[in-house]
Amino acid sequence: MHALQATTWYTYGAAYEKDYIIAGYDDVTVVSQDYNGAPLRQTEHHFHNPHNNNASSEELRGREYLSKAFSAGGVLLQQVDTHWSTMPNGTTTVAHADQVVTTDYSGGETVSTRVNYTYDVYGNVTQEYDQGTFGIALAIVLYFGGRSALQGSISPGEWFLFIQAMAYF
Repeated sequence: MHALQATTWYTYGAAYEKDYIIAGYDDVTVVSQDYNGAPLRQTEHHFHNPHNNNASSEELRGREYLSKAFSAGGVLLQQVDTHWSTMPNGTTTVAHADQVVTTDYSGGETVSTRVNYTYDVYGNVTQEYDQGTFGIALAIVLYFGGRSALQGSISPGEWFLFIQAMAYF
């Protein structure tokens, strides 16, 4: 067994109380340290709560709408934004995630993916649409592909089909 220990610290933001009982927090920050006490990573989690004007309904309370992961040096590595909605279901209202956008900054360029969801009348996921952007890499592909079409290396029809297919990635 290692004589030193790795540590994870949790810091809680403002508490949301209901009937004098803590029912949630605005945010939670998690800091992980290695065996020597050096920071490894920090993650921030932000939640919908009525008192921070961030919950339009009780059904959204406690749902995470933003998560950020930072390196040991405080550089933003990844951000996840979740958009929530509510819908009636009989005598109750249910919350569901309409869209989740994940943006990754760790590889030297910004890469984002977006997932949109549709639901049936019971609140079950019926479809998931995955979309992505590839930052500068996509721009380079489009630029050189367009130049190839202009130079006659590929036909304008092939280029048009390629552009249409890019919507699926």
